[in-house]
Amino acid sequence: CSAQLNFNENPLGPSKKVIAALLESGFADANRYNNIDPLIESIARQHDLPFDNLFVGSGSTEFLQLTPWAFLRDGGNLVMPTPSYGWSGMVAESMGRRVVRVPLGPKGVVDTGRMKKSIRRDTRIVYVANPNNPTGAQIPHEEIVSLVEAVPSGAVLMLDQAYHDFLPDGDRAFDLVRQGAPILVLRTFSKAYGMAGLRLGYAIGSDVVLGTLRSVWWGDYGINTATRIAGPVALADQKHVQRYLELIDKGLVQLRSGLTDLGLKPYPYRAPFFMVDFGRTTSELVRSLYDRQIYVRPGAFWGMPNFMRISV
Repeated sequence: CSAQLNFNENPLGPSKKVIAALLESGFADANRYNNIDPLIESIARQHDLPFDNLFVGSGSTEFLQLTPWAFLRDGGNLVMPTPSYGWSGMVAESMGRRVVRVPLGPKGVVDTGRMKKSIRRDTRIVYVANPNNPTGAQIPHEEIVSLVEAVPSGAVLMLDQAYHDFLPDGDRAFDLVRQGAPILVLRTFSKAYGMAGLRLGYAIGSDVVLGTLRSVWWGDYGINTATRIAGPVALADQKHVQRYLELIDKGLVQLRSGLTDLGLKPYPYRAPFFMVDFGRTTSELVRSLYDRQIYVRPGAFWGMPNFMRISV
């Protein structure tokens, strides 16, 4: 039996209600093209937001790829912390655009002050993940607001909230959307809802921000019939999400306590993963764990060779 501690997947999987809905009707209309309006409406109700402020896709990854094409097609640069989730940065570089990578502060904290100093008139995207992946550090809402205020005209703050359930004030970002701020909030069903394989995510932004996105891709054809059925059921089963959060919190205590007893230094943040400092390169240890079917992520992947990222 393997221990898959490398992709931050939900160990509980989808809720039983989601699985029951899929088996009952998730595939019955597979020969028809989708009407995804009910899915969008259910997400809009969940967040008390207008229908037109939402854009759904195949996980939040679709928007991490789509946003650079929308905002950087005529030039400009992207500013992001490093190490962090680098998908959009790689897309921007594949377009020939400059990516300004701002080193993290002590203990893997995003240095928002230094990021603001890196923003220029030709900056078109500022990207942050909150909590940050791979370090798990959280960015206070006040600092998110300050980043939004630093974004130049025609640019956007892309706020990747794949792990927003672990934030004490995660939904406050939507207040900025309601105010018409230049922010794009990304969410996914892959983590807390346990639906990574079903591929469902969404972007929330103002009419202006989503209008820019729709200028390069206006369809939602990546949503399949099973996902359309599963999404609203998953949203309605918040008890399943709570069970997941409780499980992760217990796992964080267990794993960090054991690693600390071994003399190691795990990061202290609340997320479904954490980084741990071994004080020496971990590549050989990672290979040894792989041989035992224990799969973790080597810190060298993010330029942190003495670290390892462990999913809970």
